[in-house]
Amino acid sequence: MTYSTSRILNLAIAKRLASKAKTLVLAVDEDTKKHGVMVALILPTEIGEKIAIEGGESPEDMHITLIYLGDDSDFDASGIEKVKTLVSTLAAQTNPLQGILGGYGRFSGPEADVFHATVDIPGLSEFRTKLADGIKALGLSFKEDHGFSPHLTLKYVEDQESPNPEVRLDPIDVTFSDVVLKVGEDATEFVFRDVPSDSTNADFQLTAVVVKRGNEWRIRKHDSNELLPQHYKTKEDADSALRAIEMYKHAHGVTSLITAAELLLADLSPEDVKNEWSKMEPLFRSLKETEREPISLESLGLKKDDGVNNIIKVYNTATPEEKEYWGRWYLHASSVVQQTANRYDIDLPTAAGVFAVLSPGNKWWINARVADKLIFFWKNGALNALGNLNAYPRNVRMAIKILEDGTPSALVKGPKTGVFYDSLVDPEGVERSIVLDGHAVNIWRGVKGTVKEGKIPNDKVREQIEADYSKAAAKLHIPEQSLQAVTWYMWKFIK
Repeated sequence: MTYSTSRILNLAIAKRLASKAKTLVLAVDEDTKKHGVMVALILPTEIGEKIAIEGGESPEDMHITLIYLGDDSDFDASGIEKVKTLVSTLAAQTNPLQGILGGYGRFSGPEADVFHATVDIPGLSEFRTKLADGIKALGLSFKEDHGFSPHLTLKYVEDQESPNPEVRLDPIDVTFSDVVLKVGEDATEFVFRDVPSDSTNADFQLTAVVVKRGNEWRIRKHDSNELLPQHYKTKEDADSALRAIEMYKHAHGVTSLITAAELLLADLSPEDVKNEWSKMEPLFRSLKETEREPISLESLGLKKDDGVNNIIKVYNTATPEEKEYWGRWYLHASSVVQQTANRYDIDLPTAAGVFAVLSPGNKWWINARVADKLIFFWKNGALNALGNLNAYPRNVRMAIKILEDGTPSALVKGPKTGVFYDSLVDPEGVERSIVLDGHAVNIWRGVKGTVKEGKIPNDKVREQIEADYSKAAAKLHIPEQSLQAVTWYMWKFIK
């Protein structure tokens, strides 16, 4: 089965990313179990809808192929990693590609002609040349049976004697800003650096205004009327400062105008931010959990789905010291979150929201480390220099949204992260205090393994598990939250 480069685009990924100009897609041919590998600029859907023609490519499918690499069966794992590193490096060195769509053309093909839109994108050929040279330097090959002629395929014309579709394309501005590297079902996103090619002449929509206060001039934010702390003797000085602050904010991806002003005055580079945060590492390593001797699962006599009894048996494996410390764990954890909030002058709910959404799959000390690092880089306007975090990319994006919007309660939901968030904000006043993660469910079941290896509990079963934790806590005369924390810790050492 043969696919054109347009056909092999993974439609689900194209739709998910269509609101942005995504730039690298690797798609799967399910029939042959091979992965088509290509580098492409993906057109934003809203522009695709303007130029789509009847019987042609869907707006979600429209793209500019830069290089088609063939099947990933031609690569070993290290080859794919090399391509990933190359694309990531080039993206970090490249400004967003901006240009114009305007005009039509037609290529002759062996089975069908290609009716396409022409593009004029300054810097595109240079980017493609660097990409091609980089791939060759890696010792990899790609199709070079014709020269590079950038275009957007609009329709495959099977009747090669038919005239061109009667359509008109007025010039349309377009920007390609992101890179997605997809291998099978896994996608890694990279971003072109967001730096104006000519910062001194860049055009910004100002987010503040210069105002006079007494004998001085100040900068006032549009959204809140808040004044920046700096003072200026003349309006010209204030105007110049505002322009410089806005350019710095735009160039470095800073979300806060006040932060941009502080960074501009401090002249902190992304490397300075990295070095400064590295001093925090020892603090989070001190949060590592204490190791203890393993306990035999068989010796506990747990029974399948014997809820309350299983929970109590696991709790009773803890020493008095372990019960004391882990019984107050959420208070300790909330204190760590509060320290981070104080350190970066943000409120506790916002900090707790970041901690909660970054918690899946992480040990507590790593969770705290990742959350603090993200907040530090965000606060210092250096997200572009953040690099990879030990967290799911989707969760990182959600954490950044929490920081920018300040609405964690609307974003942090679910039976685990939602209750975890509430427990970090108010560990003593939380209504639902049982964080039903995989450990809590398997303790109730009396089995080791992942939740997915059994049956993922539905809402009714979850209610029963919560009720059984409440019953067990009542029998032990301890808070439910303390019970869950102690058993969570002990379960890791039951083998």
